[in-house]
Amino acid sequence: MVELIARNITLNLGPKSSARALPHAWGTDPSPELGAPFDTIVMADVVYDPATYELLVRSLVALSHPQTEVLLAHRERHPDNALFFTSVQKHFRLEQLTGEGQCGVWNEQGEEEVPASERQQRGSSLPAACSDVHVLRLTPLWGARTGKSL
Repeated sequence: MVELIARNITLNLGPKSSARALPHAWGTDPSPELGAPFDTIVMADVVYDPATYELLVRSLVALSHPQTEVLLAHRERHPDNALFFTSVQKHFRLEQLTGEGQCGVWNEQGEEEVPASERQQRGSSLPAACSDVHVLRLTPLWGARTGKSL
């Protein structure tokens, strides 16, 4: 997996990018090589196995600082998904950024390339492909944004 991510970094950002792909086992202390804590953590399709929920939450806390922003793309994959969100809300504030059917395609300027109404007129399969994907922002409860501490 790490090799695939490293290849994607090179393909998308070029060989001179400072971005790196490094392994981390959920629930373990981050190695110094990781360079944690991070300003931004991006996750997709990671909430699928209830046996790993607490490990993932533990890692998120260990990899974050008070101003970290975590972005999570999530699709319901297990009937016990709510257990993850109950656990993560002990440490992070959750904000839903998109809901069902609100996916889109954006260009480098952050403008939507093909508006949802036009995609529907064209019969694009994109809305169907991501209609059940939710994007959430998680921000630490111990951060300056909320004034709370752990």
